[in-house]
Amino acid sequence: MSNDTCKWESAVHPHKCNEPVLTSFRTYAEISAPAQPHRYCILHSSRGDKDVHEFARKVEERMRAPEKIDLIDCHFPKDYDFNLCEGRTFDVPVHLSGAVFSRSSFNDAKFLKPVYFIGATFANAAFRGVTFSQGAYFIGTKFWQEADFGRAHFECEADFIGATFAQRADFSGTSFSGETSFNNVVFSTSGRFFKSTFDDVTFTSTKFERGANFEQTAFSGCADFTRTEFRGWTRFIKITKKMPWYGIFRYTLFSDNVTIQEVDLSRCSFLHSEIDKVDFRHCHFGEEKEYFLGFIPISRKNVLCDESTAKTNLDYDMTSRVYRDLVKNFDEKGDRYMAIDLFYGEMECRRKQMGRWGRSFSVHALSRQITGYGVRFARSAFFIGMLILVSCLFYRYHEGLEPGEAFNQSLFGINVLLAHVYHYSEKLSSLGIAYFCFEIVLGSFLTTSFVLILQRVFTPFK
Repeated sequence: MSNDTCKWESAVHPHKCNEPVLTSFRTYAEISAPAQPHRYCILHSSRGDKDVHEFARKVEERMRAPEKIDLIDCHFPKDYDFNLCEGRTFDVPVHLSGAVFSRSSFNDAKFLKPVYFIGATFANAAFRGVTFSQGAYFIGTKFWQEADFGRAHFECEADFIGATFAQRADFSGTSFSGETSFNNVVFSTSGRFFKSTFDDVTFTSTKFERGANFEQTAFSGCADFTRTEFRGWTRFIKITKKMPWYGIFRYTLFSDNVTIQEVDLSRCSFLHSEIDKVDFRHCHFGEEKEYFLGFIPISRKNVLCDESTAKTNLDYDMTSRVYRDLVKNFDEKGDRYMAIDLFYGEMECRRKQMGRWGRSFSVHALSRQITGYGVRFARSAFFIGMLILVSCLFYRYHEGLEPGEAFNQSLFGINVLLAHVYHYSEKLSSLGIAYFCFEIVLGSFLTTSFVLILQRVFTPFK
């Protein structure tokens, strides 16, 4: 009797199949070599001419099992009626690992217990509107044709590690409420996540060969795209958030056709990624409070998350490279104000690499306070105004000039060219003349910086 049972053995579970071998397959060769592994039952046989009705009866028999549904490595013929599965409620664990589906449809079904499709193979896969109440495992699953998970609900863990989507993968409107993993997944065409919602999701080392659509996708928690490759038309547009989200795009490959539009990037990391060609539109980077002259609070805009979290000189160096790519990116698009903010961030990262004393007492630190690294004209204007005020008070009260004459003396002393037009007053003492010369030097530096900064607003970065 043992020779008449299915020779299939599970590669993942230590048990065998006790179903009888298909009698129509018992050829002379099989009878003479009864131990050949191709002697399978109607469930595990890959033959396309097996009795579909008998196959459906066996499947239904196993689906009514009280503890679990065991259909591991089963081969579903293309004529199998999946209406038996659509809208069905599965209240026991479902094991379909290694199963082969010529076509499949589980639309609107409810899996109340874990479901396993590990290593399964699908032609067309339809899971639209399906509810996965516990874990759903599609590890190493292959989808050779369209895979439709639109409006599905993954209420617990969803695992697609190592899966392959050869054709379009549609996850539009799908909600992922638990930990979700698309690590090492290959999307040979497009991956569509339009209006999907994620809590924690990882796309580590995932390949989108022809792009991905994350338009109006909602993220909360962590979205990890480390080492992901976006090689085609990709869109991150109007990303919403149920709560603050943290996006990781480290070592990520972006093609020339990636658009990130109207996205809050204040908690996103781009370390070790080349983003000079990414099309950023109306995106919001972070903000940080800094103190001008050590005590005047100023809100600094377009600060990268990587700078805020950097701790070592290497961190700041890597962040400065990201800033440099972004400066090039926005400068080529003609967005000077954004490029200026990002250039300031790059210089800040360089200053922060100088150690405790270098951060406050260095050429970088002086340039930061006086000119904002050559891009903050308001700071130069402030010091020019302060120089005029101090000089006016000096000429008025120390040199005894009249108010109008003291003002003219201080005003024309801020630049060497103006000083040639208006010579210093004959009433000045030797100290006053020395101060006037000092004012000319300092004033010339400040006014020249001011003019160069204004020019920078209208001139591309090199």
